[in-house]
Amino acid sequence: MAAPTRLAQGTGPDAMPMLGFGTYPLTGQTARDAVAMALDAGYRHIDTAQMYENEAAVGAGLRDSGLSRGEVFIVSKVLPDNFGANRFAESVERSLDDIGIDRLDLLLLHWPPAEPEFDAVLDRLIESCEAGRTRAIGVSNFTIAMMERASARSPAPIVTNQVEFHPLLDQSSLQAAADRLGVTLSAYCALARGEAIRHPT
Repeated sequence: MAAPTRLAQGTGPDAMPMLGFGTYPLTGQTARDAVAMALDAGYRHIDTAQMYENEAAVGAGLRDSGLSRGEVFIVSKVLPDNFGANRFAESVERSLDDIGIDRLDLLLLHWPPAEPEFDAVLDRLIESCEAGRTRAIGVSNFTIAMMERASARSPAPIVTNQVEFHPLLDQSSLQAAADRLGVTLSAYCALARGEAIRHPT
């Protein structure tokens, strides 16, 4: 059984680099080139997902970079269609095969599971960590109540909740709850799809 990992921010073997390169909606050669370029520019945190249909291209870009596996922090997310008991583990193995790695650094649920499967899906995520498919686990688009429920249930730390988070969206309540629970909020659409940099303020 793999030991659960609590990831710090910053640098070091147990750290999640604070700045990540998101790969949606890039696919094919464009995704491959973009990942290699991002790594060449200094990114060391690459974010992909089953939903993006670009994990193989992300893996190719990683290999093109010439960096060793240990130098790059790789995140992927399980597609809600794969939350079922007969698909979850197989889909994670397929992600690993497509990226061309033995283990993810962080595996997320891409969206909150529906009731009554919420706890069962969370348990499948925990099992992926215990089986060594990922160093750490997290969630995405979870509310405060969902974060609390996941943190209480999981013996492994829920290291992040990846949510839309930018200057035009007040996430202060979610941030306060995440701080209390020891969960890092990871921002997607951090520039509000370009609106933040066009805002007069």
